[in-house]
Amino acid sequence: MSSRVLCVIQARMGSSRLPGKVLMPLAGRSVLAWVVSRAMECIELDDVIVATSIDSGDDQIVQESGNLGVSCFRGSADDVLGRFIAAVRWAGGADYVVRVTADCPLVSHEAMGSLVRETLRSKSAYGHNLYNTGMYLHVRGLPIGLGSEAASFDALCRVDEVANLQNYHREHVTRLLEEDPESFPFIFAPVPDQWFRPDYRLTLDNPRDYQILQAVAEEFGSSEIASTGEILRFLDTNTELLSLNAGIEATTILTRYRIGDKSGFIEQIETLPRLWYRQTPKTLPSQRMVSLHAVTMDSTQTMQTLQPLKKVQAGLVEHNKPWITPEDMLAVNEPMRSSWMARGAVTLAVESILAESLTESLAESLVGSLAERQSKKLSNRDFRVLCTSSGTASLHLALEAIRIMSAGNRKEVIIPSYGCSALYNAIVMAGLQPVVCDIARDSLCMSVESLGQCLSLETLAVIAVHTFGAAAPVADIRALMDADGSSPGFDRPWIIEDCAMALGTEVYDGCGKTVKAGSLGDVSIFSFHATKPVAGGGGGAVASSFSDFMDTASDLLDYDMPAALNRRFNHLPNDLELAPALSHLKRLDRILRARRIFSDIYREIIPGGRGVGIQSEGAGISSFGRFVILASRGLAKRILHGLNERGIGAINPMVESELIHSMAVAYGAMKPKVVAGGCPHSLWASRGGVSLPVSPGLGLSAVKTAASALKSVFAELKLSEKREVAESDRNIFEEGQWDE
Repeated sequence: MSSRVLCVIQARMGSSRLPGKVLMPLAGRSVLAWVVSRAMECIELDDVIVATSIDSGDDQIVQESGNLGVSCFRGSADDVLGRFIAAVRWAGGADYVVRVTADCPLVSHEAMGSLVRETLRSKSAYGHNLYNTGMYLHVRGLPIGLGSEAASFDALCRVDEVANLQNYHREHVTRLLEEDPESFPFIFAPVPDQWFRPDYRLTLDNPRDYQILQAVAEEFGSSEIASTGEILRFLDTNTELLSLNAGIEATTILTRYRIGDKSGFIEQIETLPRLWYRQTPKTLPSQRMVSLHAVTMDSTQTMQTLQPLKKVQAGLVEHNKPWITPEDMLAVNEPMRSSWMARGAVTLAVESILAESLTESLAESLVGSLAERQSKKLSNRDFRVLCTSSGTASLHLALEAIRIMSAGNRKEVIIPSYGCSALYNAIVMAGLQPVVCDIARDSLCMSVESLGQCLSLETLAVIAVHTFGAAAPVADIRALMDADGSSPGFDRPWIIEDCAMALGTEVYDGCGKTVKAGSLGDVSIFSFHATKPVAGGGGGAVASSFSDFMDTASDLLDYDMPAALNRRFNHLPNDLELAPALSHLKRLDRILRARRIFSDIYREIIPGGRGVGIQSEGAGISSFGRFVILASRGLAKRILHGLNERGIGAINPMVESELIHSMAVAYGAMKPKVVAGGCPHSLWASRGGVSLPVSPGLGLSAVKTAASALKSVFAELKLSEKREVAESDRNIFEEGQWDE
């Protein structure tokens, strides 16, 4: 059972230096609103509440909490620890509690998520990511105002029960946890070096702090959740702001520091070196880069003389945004620290995780009756994995190995028309003949019926694409080719699973169970491109349980040490590009959870029976590499236009000119063979697809903004009214129903 994690935001109106500070305005919203919205961005939290006192002066906090849609608990004005624990119980209890104060409007939601994961993983009683806690200085901690703390509720209750607890400890909720690490195991969750700013002060305690926070709020606007990196880069290039509160001394003059296992005392915090982090060059433009597409250069410019970036529309929700956490940044640093950036330990770790996942998935599926095991003939399959430089390289490597093993007996490779151009390119690069079939209208995956029309004695391989994360009918394809109990290559064609957007997708195995995508085919390929659910700086992988195939592929991958004289290419990966992918693989369950949550938000507002449908999950459970809605050509264009006008980065995921059977006309002699009757379903999907943003890196608030815009577009197009309809009326995928 997963742990319940609750965030408690401590808020009071009373302040000797700046009364009422938690409700002071920042870019049209209260300071408390900023704290709440940033905490809600942390998807590791199950709930967020505000805790205040029963004093009448805090009535305004209760009212503001209601306006923000968060619950507010009122407790003792003097016993802060007692109020904190009572708030947790009032909210339904929790296994772990994140503590945030309401005077930190820029609290880092990314670092908060990292802290929760590290605390839960280590089962520590207490953890934080703070540079200065008043007791310790932690190198690679966050500056004042950005950090957070996490503690087990059990540990907090044990602190509460200490009979001789001083008033000091009842005022400072977590202080005893830090003072007694032997009784309360502690973990420090370090942040990336790029975030280390020992002399930045971003909390709200006096008017000079407020001036800095106002400038940050005005830069990023009230409707956006700026990333920690964006905030720090803005301050790096506006150093005059930092001088406003640079003279404010820390409360504790004699402060303990901890660096690894060493500790001691330091008298003046301000004397620590300022340049422990990289300064942003002043020659770079001060405007914030919201999107890579905002960069404009001409042929005479260099990176040192970029034109000032134009601010894009406030509230823009990008279509894709990789989920980059502090762990990812630290992971990328590791190859640099080790001085080994080529194929090394990181590559081996990715290969090991994938191989173990596929092997275990298939083994779990095979648990059942003897009859089931014998019918599938898939037992005792151990997978091996080879990482490559990209998904395209993976597919090309696989096809080259299959071509060599077939000794040129067969040449044709069947692919769906509604697919990435990499399919076509890899086939042609391997000297093989592409054959194009159609897709199913609901899942957008390969149509088994259309595939059957393309199969021939010349068929070498079939590439089943798990389109946008939906599950391709691999079990049905195996049944069509009588694959169980037969060997690929000579008895039948090879089955290649294209899992580029399907890490985490589950596919029905034909016996009532599901297995991970990539474990049913003879060969599977993966991609770690930046737009994929598991994102890296590039990279891909090939997996198979057939030893002869993997031996051949391994030989081809070692391009400069050939065991046989075959043409070969440098498809080797490197640890630097695979490092973030490895970090993503370790938290794949959270990535999938976020994508499903975001997809469900859209699903709830799709109007049934109004000419709009949703790509089905196919023959299994989708990983939602994309969330695609489908409609008639004219309606899809209007939906897309309406969303783009509202600042939502929705796209048509595959336009007509990208269809393989259309695009390949330009290749002349390399034009593929096309299934009899053409590919009408692929054509229909290319004209009526709208892909909505579901990248976890966007955050919950951005997806809710996109959903609100979609609802507005539906209302404008008079599609918002839901009504009860027959299933046949609801299904827009019926032949010819929405071809207009």
